[in-house]
Amino acid sequence: KTTFARGFVRHFTADEEVTVASPSFLLHLQYPGGPCTLHHLDLYRLGEAKDVSFLGLDQLIPKGVSLIEWPCPSLAPALPESFLCVYLCETDDAPATVDEAKDEDEEEDEDEDGE
Repeated sequence: KTTFARGFVRHFTADEEVTVASPSFLLHLQYPGGPCTLHHLDLYRLGEAKDVSFLGLDQLIPKGVSLIEWPCPSLAPALPESFLCVYLCETDDAPATVDEAKDEDEEEDEDEDGE
């Protein structure tokens, strides 16, 4: 996750020197410098809707771009209509890879088509 986030932030901000830390303890880090502010969130310890509201995520997420690690189910109402989910997986004989990356609208279209 950290390697993916580091590459994503550096590409988005066009700054190969930016330090990209894990938001595990801070929950939220911001990276200005791209087309808009990039919000990097780690929601592993969140689980209730009141946590999302207390942290202001329902106001933050619709603005700009958010890279969210460990999204919690109570975050769903705060997500925009269209968003991209990236699933990372690790195999025994290879380093972690991107298993799937789909726009949520694309997933709905596939469900309707039965594919």
